[in-house]
Amino acid sequence: KEGDLVKKGDTIMRISEIKDDYFDPNLLGNVEGQIKSKESSVSGYMQKVEALDRQIDALNEGAKLKRTQQGVKIRQSALKVQSDSIESLVAANNAAVAREQYDRFQALFEKGLKSKTELEQREVAYQNARSKQMETENKMLIARQELNNARTELSTIAQDFRDKIAKSESEKFSTMSILYDTEAQVTKLQSQYAGYSQRSGFYYITAP
Repeated sequence: KEGDLVKKGDTIMRISEIKDDYFDPNLLGNVEGQIKSKESSVSGYMQKVEALDRQIDALNEGAKLKRTQQGVKIRQSALKVQSDSIESLVAANNAAVAREQYDRFQALFEKGLKSKTELEQREVAYQNARSKQMETENKMLIARQELNNARTELSTIAQDFRDKIAKSESEKFSTMSILYDTEAQVTKLQSQYAGYSQRSGFYYITAP
């Protein structure tokens, strides 16, 4: 009271809050808890970003390996097409030769210069050559289809990995956005905590 004797450091008065924001008696503890919770979230988001970075790196390596493997498969298929094409060409030439021989024997048979048996042997040889020609042509067509399939598969692999990488990168950027927002919230809460802590020191007025 007015006129009382006091010593240095004695409490003169205690100031009370009038704003609702500061009525909570455990205000500092609650804000500190919020800061720790947000810091924990920041750590979690950082770990997720790192995990997504590793996942993206793994996908890029996987795509590179798959492209290499598929490139080898395409080259093998191309060589098979080339080999089958040559084989088909040889078979076509053999069939043409067998046909010419058969036609000559047919003419000689009609003139009585070749026997029926010899003509039939040439006919069988021509049929065999023709069958071989059709077989090699079929192999060549299958080889070409396999080559086309391998090239299509390479495009599919590339697109599949592009989609997976794009999805992971999108998730990474989304997580980074949340991370930066949470870091901003931590900074704001730390500023509030400092303000509340400093304010709490003004509640008591002591004798100078």
